[in-house]
Amino acid sequence: MPINLNDWLGDHSFWLWTLLAVLLLTLQLFRRDLRFTGLALVAEVTAVVALLQPDHPYAPLVLFGLLALVSLAVTSRLSRRATPGPTVDNSVQADEVINKTPSN
Repeated sequence: MPINLNDWLGDHSFWLWTLLAVLLLTLQLFRRDLRFTGLALVAEVTAVVALLQPDHPYAPLVLFGLLALVSLAVTSRLSRRATPGPTVDNSVQADEVINKTPSN
């Protein structure tokens, strides 16, 4: 008797989205930015939608795609703000720079 995984995947899409969220949170342990955490939250929201709307199999996919784009945009903006820029050494006094004679 052949096994048809399409039936199982369609009937258990909530668990598949939840598994994806757990895998993304596991990947978050190896990276220190918020991208995988945001994607895990999006996957869990998608899992809830898949649980509440079992008659619409493509709605979770579209929702995940749209929310993932928004999540990546927000987390990349947050990570850019948190990353410090180049530091400027202000310890050199202006008099030292002005009175400095060029060496030949």
